[in-house]
Amino acid sequence: MTRISIIGKLYGPGKSTPADGGRLKVFIYRKKLIDEGFEANVIDLFNWKKHPFYLIFSIKKAIRRKDIILIMGGPSGCRLLIPLVNKLNHKIKTRVVFCPLGIGTFDKILKNLDQEHLHSFLVDHNYGSISDSHMSKELKKLDLIMPQNEIIADAYKSFYGLKNVSIVYNFRETNNNQEKHVFSKQTFEDPIPLLYLSRVTDNKGIFDLIKAINIINNNPNKPFFTLSIYGEKQLSKEKEMEFSKSINGGLIKYYGIASQDEISNIFSKNAALVMPTHYYGEGTPGVLIESLLAATPVIVSSYCQASLLINEGFDGLIFKIGSVNSLVETLKKFHSETDKLTEMEKNALLASAQYTYSYNRERFLKAILGDEFK
Repeated sequence: MTRISIIGKLYGPGKSTPADGGRLKVFIYRKKLIDEGFEANVIDLFNWKKHPFYLIFSIKKAIRRKDIILIMGGPSGCRLLIPLVNKLNHKIKTRVVFCPLGIGTFDKILKNLDQEHLHSFLVDHNYGSISDSHMSKELKKLDLIMPQNEIIADAYKSFYGLKNVSIVYNFRETNNNQEKHVFSKQTFEDPIPLLYLSRVTDNKGIFDLIKAINIINNNPNKPFFTLSIYGEKQLSKEKEMEFSKSINGGLIKYYGIASQDEISNIFSKNAALVMPTHYYGEGTPGVLIESLLAATPVIVSSYCQASLLINEGFDGLIFKIGSVNSLVETLKKFHSETDKLTEMEKNALLASAQYTYSYNRERFLKAILGDEFK
């Protein structure tokens, strides 16, 4: 039986089902490989710095067994893992595949760029004096790099000079079904319910969103929106206080971390998902995919990959990244055009087809298995 060893973070404290995007992707990949009849295990990176020799031992053992190695370390961790695996694998030459989470190895070299230069790098391939020759050599030793969208794939090919690149879209297990879905989930009346479902942290834009909602709801007798917030809080003490104060009043509520079993029901109760991120490493967020699969339009900031994922006015709206004023105007537009909501729901479900497992199954298995795929 073909064995696949996934190197990635799967669980944190408590060993519960993973909630954040990277861990969830590792969880889904492992499950689908097992469902397909392969033996798939995870070399868990949780707390690996306390046990570095155990990590090395586990990777060595997997290579000696001739397991297929699937590297799914986070953006900073993958820069350590790829050279390590290459060094341990230089004699045996088992198959090694790298799945970038977010922007992968670009993270370190792009984290200090503003949005304009980040866009120029990823989209226009204007690299200026930026280079990464060491990582280029290491990536060329791998059998395959499997980014999750065209922008990241083209950047890997162009910047690193790679040919061993194949796109596998970020996917969920659910297969959307146009016939079974009931549109017009409900007739939304004021105040219209909006959803935020992500890590509660500054660079995900949560404070921009709260500010925008409060600006729009300046008439307490006729509020336009409510906001339901779900996600793990990753805040400093000062930001925690600011967050706690901002959700008083009933229109903005924090519900903690949502389990995977709850997510479908949560989307059904909201008119749109709002993603105000200004995180430089944003890729194809799983929550965006889940929103489209639930036929829920997405209101997203104009981070460099947003226009690839959301078709303005078709399945969502895009506002200027980092601009509260732009977000306010976009939310007002959404409120004034709720008559178009049913059509946007249908379009969201239509757009979600490429993010289902059935759509990606063949390219997913071929990317990981290589010549063993039949």
